[in-house]
Amino acid sequence: VEIIRKALAESADIIVQSSHPEETGRLFFTSADWHLMRKSPVPVWIVKDRDQREPKHIAVAVDVLSTEPDAESFNQHLLDFAATIAQGSKARLSVLSAWKLEGEATIRNSPFLNVSAESLDLELKGKEAQARAAQDELRRCLELQESGLPKEISWHLEKATALEAIPRFVRRENVDLMVMGTVGRTGIPGLLIGNTAETVLSELECSVITLKPSPFVTPVVC
Repeated sequence: VEIIRKALAESADIIVQSSHPEETGRLFFTSADWHLMRKSPVPVWIVKDRDQREPKHIAVAVDVLSTEPDAESFNQHLLDFAATIAQGSKARLSVLSAWKLEGEATIRNSPFLNVSAESLDLELKGKEAQARAAQDELRRCLELQESGLPKEISWHLEKATALEAIPRFVRRENVDLMVMGTVGRTGIPGLLIGNTAETVLSELECSVITLKPSPFVTPVVC
């Protein structure tokens, strides 16, 4: 609480805290880490003890198919923030989006649903095209910025849930800093991170930066 109060009083741009990894090397969040990520309106950077150096590969997760209010502006904020960190540390930046057709397995395997494989494949292609178009629009917005951009930016679109895609991408691509958004549960501001985000964070083996959308209101009183 005092860290958040200090950050707000000083108009801090980011809170940085060292983590305490387990002996296995996995990222271990203390209760203080979780409280910061849940309650801070200021971005929180949790640094693994063994990563006390500038990141070389930064990834940012953006949900291009989100229907939440202000999702587009929040995605842009996530991307801008990650690009700024990448540019400052001369790191390469990967932009990751995941897409999935809800109920695909049930539709494909159920003997009671009369959906042809051709119709399902068309639905899948349409969903992927929608995600790719949204990601392309995000890329155009980034390229229109007047400020400098990281020298190396790669864009990735994976057929999976965010819960599956993000930890897998981090391991496969040797990401050492993950930037992602967290959302306070409606009606209980600042008490919980969204369930998907919290589960993903528990699975990550790299340093992380968490950001909140602008409507977020911290329960910490200055």
